[in-house]
Amino acid sequence: MQPIDQQRMASPIIISVQCFYCSKWFPESQLRTIGESVKMCEACQHKHMKNMLEFEPPPYCQSCLTTTQALAARGDDRLAVHYKDGIYQVLCMACDAVYVQQRKDLYARTEFGYKEAKL
Repeated sequence: MQPIDQQRMASPIIISVQCFYCSKWFPESQLRTIGESVKMCEACQHKHMKNMLEFEPPPYCQSCLTTTQALAARGDDRLAVHYKDGIYQVLCMACDAVYVQQRKDLYARTEFGYKEAKL
């Protein structure tokens, strides 16, 4: 039989926070804060730096493939950049709205999700 002190010892509690890029959970001490609320793990930080050096925005939406000329003809030539499928992707505003709704798990806790997307 174990002494009473050992029977009552609780396991340590580790509070985890989700990386906004890979969606994995980490102790907060292993994440970097970007802006006011975005958290990024070290592996994603390295991918981010590599992708930023290689990033060349294409002249079209990478989701629906509509060209920037066609978007401008419709009166909305704005594009949004998202870290999607492991790379930065350029999306038209229609595809952006769909993607943001699909990723409420990431954007709802950000200032953008609260003020702009109203998640």
